[in-house]
Amino acid sequence: MKKEAIYTRQSIDKKDSVSIETQQAECEKLIKGEFTVYTDRGYSGKNTSRPALQHLLRDIQYGRISRVIVYRLDRISRNITDFYSLYEMMSENGCEFVSVSESFDTNGAMGRAMMGIIAVFAQMERETIQQRVTDNYYFRITDGRWAGGPAPIGYDNAKNEARQATLKANDDLAAVKRAFELYAGESAMSLTGVSRVLTQEGYLINGKNCWAGTLSRIFRNPVYAVADELLYTYYKGKQIHFLNDQTCWNGETSAAIVGKTKSKKRVKEEQYTIYLTNIKGIIDSSSFILVQERLSRNRSFGRANPANTKMKELSGLVKCAKCGYAVKMKSQYPTLSCDGRSRLHICDASFRGVRLEAIQKQVEEYCQAWLDDKCHRMAQDEEKQKMLKTRAASLETEIHRLVNLAAVNETFSTAAVKDVEMRQKELNEVNLKLSFETANSIVKDVFDQRQVAEHRLLYRDLSEENKKILCRELIEKILLFENGRVQVVTKERN
Repeated sequence: MKKEAIYTRQSIDKKDSVSIETQQAECEKLIKGEFTVYTDRGYSGKNTSRPALQHLLRDIQYGRISRVIVYRLDRISRNITDFYSLYEMMSENGCEFVSVSESFDTNGAMGRAMMGIIAVFAQMERETIQQRVTDNYYFRITDGRWAGGPAPIGYDNAKNEARQATLKANDDLAAVKRAFELYAGESAMSLTGVSRVLTQEGYLINGKNCWAGTLSRIFRNPVYAVADELLYTYYKGKQIHFLNDQTCWNGETSAAIVGKTKSKKRVKEEQYTIYLTNIKGIIDSSSFILVQERLSRNRSFGRANPANTKMKELSGLVKCAKCGYAVKMKSQYPTLSCDGRSRLHICDASFRGVRLEAIQKQVEEYCQAWLDDKCHRMAQDEEKQKMLKTRAASLETEIHRLVNLAAVNETFSTAAVKDVEMRQKELNEVNLKLSFETANSIVKDVFDQRQVAEHRLLYRDLSEENKKILCRELIEKILLFENGRVQVVTKERN
């Protein structure tokens, strides 16, 4: 025999919400026979993932319920799509639906029409509340207060004099500063290398050694960087959303990014929002940008270079000229094997007698030829750097002169503002070019500054790690023939 059902829900207990007891009492006034009460306490109505509701739906499907009574439509659902799915399921199982406070049921056409209209408004109310919470969140952080959540490494959550959320430096901040100094200052330094040096120098983070993964998260967080126009220009190029006007990026604070997802699905940078905090930056913007560019390049390099490879600097590059599949080293000895033959059985190429050292020698000749050619062009690059630095110094002098004139001449001050802004904008662009020139120079990252200055660029003197970087930058793939000859397929380069 079918029973009637009362469904009640209250997300949280507060003064202006109708209690579970009140909802049930009002619904009982319409009961005609035996009934069962289904109650979800502390659950939102934005979806149907509620234990009591799921129990009710199962009983409806089993034919145990003749009518569902609720105090108000939004008690059972605030989502129109979910609600109509529930209603269709009730109809298919001969179950009526009644809302007490809206005074309608599904027996008549008017009740069904009103139910659809109210469901629309219930969903609109939910979306309005959600948008209001989001807007309020972003409004609160426009004044610089810390957005909340776990404090970044080197800081603790705190309150400032105005009782706003902020960050307070702790002892780990010294390790953060030193890490940026090493990675930005030593062109050949890897994350693992930075970790090793920090450990040797006695720096700890949360009482533990500074691992490469932790350093990567530190380096990508703009909360450590000085938020000036140079940093603004950098993030502007990434199409990220800004909460503060460009004029506010004056270098007095740092910045923070909000809107990141905790899921594994990657979110595009334009879906993030960046805002100015009430925390001072400790890393200059040019160094921070240099670190970002180096991390980006090393990440691409790392994906193509498994750490356990035995092919050294040629890992992931050597391919069989006959089938195109990878050539790998089968054992601890330099015995080469075509993956298309050994694993897929689609190729008959044999590299018996071909030595890895012979391939490396041919690749060395190619890379050295490229480096020799690069030497001829480095003078032009150095001249370009010199011109940019000279222009930056000139602009700084002009800005300083205009500001001094404006300070002593009130009439001139208004006219000087535009001239200062124009020169400051050009100076920011020049500094950004200087940062990118430094970050994107593969030669300067592979060789130390003395070698670059003297144009003594010798491939054979490089470390294995730097050989990997150079090969990955220059070479698309290396085709290996059975007689040991190689064909280097280069990347398209500007």
